[in-house]
Amino acid sequence: FFSIFSLVPLNFLILKFDSFSIYL
Repeated sequence: FFSIFSLVPLNFLILKFDSFSIYL
């Protein structure tokens, strides 16, 4: 259950975090 949950949301979060890192 955790694997499926961390597959998409986590990827999206990492992508958003990457964007934030570039902005900062």
